[in-house]
Amino acid sequence: MTVTLSYGQSDEKIYRSREKEPDFETAGEQEDYWTKRLFKFDYKKKKYKRFQGEITRIDSTTFRFDDIIVKHTDPDKRLILMFEKGILFPWSHGLNINLWSELTELNPSHKVKRFRLGVHVFNIANPYSYFIELTNENATADMDIMTFIEGAQLTFLKEGWLMI
Repeated sequence: MTVTLSYGQSDEKIYRSREKEPDFETAGEQEDYWTKRLFKFDYKKKKYKRFQGEITRIDSTTFRFDDIIVKHTDPDKRLILMFEKGILFPWSHGLNINLWSELTELNPSHKVKRFRLGVHVFNIANPYSYFIELTNENATADMDIMTFIEGAQLTFLKEGWLMI
């Protein structure tokens, strides 16, 4: 069974140009390069509504959104708050978010924060990279991240690539 994102994902693109890519010392450098290209060439801002159904925290690593379960193995308080507030919610059964990082160097202003997620999908060995952006129009430069998230809206979600 194939389930697509409920967020409205566009066709998958390869973020490498036809020109020769730089030589990379590590896979992490290559991922960072592709991430910058994703935001440069495939970025489309969109306002997503928060989840309107019932959100239940089952335990420290599991949430239920109506009848869909999502797990996370990196109990980051920022990610947990996004789930609790319905800002970020699962788009299919069997998701496990296990990698999480803020892309601080790609945040265009103090009102916008971008993140990379590693998402394991049921029956696929390696995680997919996903990219999200949160926007808080009332944010100030000295606002802490939790307050930022409380008032934020999801404004970008994109599947990147299979992580190897």
